[in-house]
Amino acid sequence: AAFRDDERGGYMVWSLLWFMVYCGIGGLAVDITDAYRNQAILQSTADASALAASMSLPSEADAETEALLYSSDNMDPGTNGTVLTQSDIEFGDWDFSARSFTPGGISPNAVRVVTRRSNDNNNPVAMAVLRIVSLFGLDPRWNISTEAVAVRYLPDCANDGFIAMNRVDISSSNDLLQDICLHGQNAGVDLQNHNYFETGVQVSMPDLGMLPNRSNLYSMNPGLADALREGDMFPRDVELLG
Repeated sequence: AAFRDDERGGYMVWSLLWFMVYCGIGGLAVDITDAYRNQAILQSTADASALAASMSLPSEADAETEALLYSSDNMDPGTNGTVLTQSDIEFGDWDFSARSFTPGGISPNAVRVVTRRSNDNNNPVAMAVLRIVSLFGLDPRWNISTEAVAVRYLPDCANDGFIAMNRVDISSSNDLLQDICLHGQNAGVDLQNHNYFETGVQVSMPDLGMLPNRSNLYSMNPGLADALREGDMFPRDVELLG
């Protein structure tokens, strides 16, 4: 009875129990924070890799090379292992109305990449404090993956218009309609009189000073003033169109 009623050492037992609880909470805080940190880094790497790849389309080989290069630059394989493999790069079509990606297609306009730190890539994120869960048969590592889809950007000129690396020459008495676009990269756009530019048509060049220096240029070409745009066309897009 005396032993049963003896409460000496009770605080020690409670202290040990609460110590284990606090260690568990602290371990969760440390390891889950580290998992989210790695997820954020993986997501930024996926974004950068997908964007780099989309800029090399329609060449899937070049796009794949760019994606792998950016992933290794963002996350050093020596520290993180291989976070992006060739099998995790997909090319396909992006439907803007449905906001969905469909793998495959004859002329893909988008690329999807999946970055991983997982058992599949032999680079899971090891837990720091909670690795004790291995004593209970649980895997003391996080398997994390993220994905990103990037769509190749095509300026309006590349869809419907006239593009030249040097100069676009337009004769007289033309009606330019329905959002068509003219772009001259190195020498601008040269045009004669009596051309009509409908609202929505664009005439672009890096410097509007490339336009013909004629006093009646605007009065003899209705709509031209509103159609003018100053800016560069991405050279790779121009070269792809010959």
